[in-house]
Amino acid sequence: MLLSLRKCFVASALALAASQASAIVCVPPATASDCSPPVGNVVFDLNNQLLPHTYTQYTVSFIAANANTALSFQFREDPAFFFLDDIVLLHGTSGPNLVVNGGFENGTFIDPVAGTPQPLGWTYLNLFNAGASGRVATNLPHSGTSNYYDGAVGAYDGITQGIATTVGDLYTLSFWLTDNSSQLLGSQVNGPNGSGIDLLVYAGLLPTIVPRPVPEPSALALLALGIAGVLVARRRQQK
Repeated sequence: MLLSLRKCFVASALALAASQASAIVCVPPATASDCSPPVGNVVFDLNNQLLPHTYTQYTVSFIAANANTALSFQFREDPAFFFLDDIVLLHGTSGPNLVVNGGFENGTFIDPVAGTPQPLGWTYLNLFNAGASGRVATNLPHSGTSNYYDGAVGAYDGITQGIATTVGDLYTLSFWLTDNSSQLLGSQVNGPNGSGIDLLVYAGLLPTIVPRPVPEPSALALLALGIAGVLVARRRQQK
């Protein structure tokens, strides 16, 4: 009897954990082992796309929804590293590059928390203290001498820059990317075979983290029932 009740309790706890794991599963500042991507206006997602293993140019367009657009790159690369370079944002399809230091050639600052060189003109984002976090490096640039090198493990980190935009106007973004993983597809899901490889680009408000969802009352009741059953069984054994 006691063994069956314990199994019921364990099953209830596992069911509750599984219901939570299907949503956001990490809360800052704890290091996450399986962090879902931040929420925001995604204009590019490498998930389920072929990974580039030589420098490849990506181009996307979006309509500005705000007078100040946060252009953000969020990385996760559990087994290897991304190389990002030569970011260009145009108002329409021509004109000057609106991105400051898009080629990572115009200097760095040392992030006080991560202790890594970050590009001037950008803000570094690493809410979950991901390992192998991003930095400006001189290994394998697309052009010039520098690139952004990121292998964030277990969670997403990234860089963001606020850019003045005209609401309702078209903007065209391009950037060059390569990856040194042996994997073929981008994947937002962590797993045993080198998944957890993703790059997302946001254009809008800053990407935000959704808090861990509160368990549903029915799930809490099931867990409480399992605990009560174990306590009753123990009392009967002691009599």
